Parts: sequence; C-alpha cells; structure tokens
Amino acid sequence: MGSSRRQWLLSVVVGAGLGTFSVLADGIIGGRLFGILGNIAAPWGLAAFFVGRLTTSPRRGAAAGALTLVVGVAVYYLVGALRGYVVGEVNLVWTMIAVAAPSSMVVAEAIFLAIDRRVWHWNLVAETYRLIDLGVMLALLLGGLALPLFFEKDPRRRRVVT
Repeated sequence: MGSSRRQWLLSVVVGAGLGTFSVLADGIIGGRLFGILGNIAAPWGLAAFFVGRLTTSPRRGAAAGALTLVVGVAVYYLVGALRGYVVGEVNLVWTMIAVAAPSSMVVAEAIFLAIDRRVWHWNLVAETYRLIDLGVMLALLLGGLALPLFFEKDPRRRRVVT
C-alpha cells in the first residue's frame, strides 16, 4: 500500500475511532474522565492535528485532518441514529462551536498579524507596501466574521451565530 493511501486510511481509522470514542462516552461506558474526554473538542482537534502532521505537506495535512474530523462526525451521528439518539439542543451547541472555531482562528490570525507587524507604527503614505499586509488582515478579519453566515444555512439559527 502506498504512503498516500496509508495516510488516508489513517485519517479514516482515527476519525472512526474519535466518533466511536465519543459515542461510548455518552453513557455507554461509565467514568467521569471518560465522559469528559469524550465530550470535549480538544481530543478531536489534537487527533486531526497529529494525523495531519504525519503527512508530507501542509496541504495534505489539512486534508487529512479534515477527513479525520468528517469521518469522526459521521460515525458519531450514524451510531447515534442507530441508538435512537434524537438531535436536540446539545447538537445545536456543538454546531455553533463548529461554526465559531474556524471563524475564531481566522480572526485570531488577523489579530496576530496586526500585533506581529506592529500596525500602530505604520505610515501607510511612506510605506505603501504595507497595504498588502493590511489587506490580508482585513480579509482575514472580514472572512472570519462572515464564516458563520456561510456555514449556517438555517435562517433561524443564523441569527444565533451572528
């Protein structure tokens, strides 16, 4: 099996493991620690990061991490549906977190660039090349603020995430 296929298979296996772990933590297997770890986002983010880190390029890493998360969510909801789990308010909260997390990262990146580039010292008249940096920061900021609108298709819930 080629290296690329192994990477994708690893993404699927880890994602299925994440989904299964979270389903088991929803009361199938007891224990407070297990329940907490199965119901927070950190293990998901770390798993996606480490799967992506094992790839050969940032682009493949992002795709492998995304595949890990998509498979994990699919397994979680599939097994939940088989168990008769009803989608309710908790799912709305998780959906809002999933919408807010990418937005927060993009906005944070804009803020980081502003601090890193020390925008308060700029003279845009004398240093017009800095307009590129400013454009990137504004695009990140506006894009981060617009992402919830893009992700949330339901007009009733869109008001909640904006």
